[in-house]
Amino acid sequence: MGNTAKKKIQGIIERRRNNVGGMYGGLSAKDSFTGNAKAKGLSPLDLQGWAKGASLAAPFNENYLKSREDVWKLRAFFPSIKDEMFPALNNHYIEFLFSEADFKFYLDKEKQFLFINEEDNDIAYFGKLHSISALEALKRYGLATLEKAKERGRTKIKTNE
Repeated sequence: MGNTAKKKIQGIIERRRNNVGGMYGGLSAKDSFTGNAKAKGLSPLDLQGWAKGASLAAPFNENYLKSREDVWKLRAFFPSIKDEMFPALNNHYIEFLFSEADFKFYLDKEKQFLFINEEDNDIAYFGKLHSISALEALKRYGLATLEKAKERGRTKIKTNE
C-alpha cells in the first residue's frame, strides 16, 4: 500500500478513536462520497461513521467479506486493517483500498492463472503475462482468490470470459 493511502487510513482510525468532528468527521449528513467528501479527500470509511459507539449508515451486507473471520484476507494486502473495523469494511471501502493500491496482478494469455508477481520462471513456462490493476482483479475474481494468489504466488482461476 502506498504511503498516502496508509496515512489516510491511519488518520481515519485516529480521528475515530478520538471521535473528532462527530460521527461524520466534520461532514454534514448530506455530504456524499461523490460530492464534498471526495473534494475533502475522505474515504468511504469516513462516511460510515466508524467510531466507538457510532452507528453505521447502512447495515453490513457485502460480498467481499462474508464475516468478521474474513478480515485476515484483506489484512494480507493491507496490514493496518484491524478486526474492529469490520462493520465499516464494506465493498465501497474495500474497492477504495484496492484502487489506491500500488501493486498489480498478472494473468497468463489464456486467463487461467492469476499471479501476484511477474517472475522470470512464470514467464518462461506460461509465456508473456499481462497486468491488471488490483481493483480490476478484485472485481473480477474476489478477495478470496486474490489472497490465494498472494499466498501461493499464483492460483488457477475460474472464468466465464
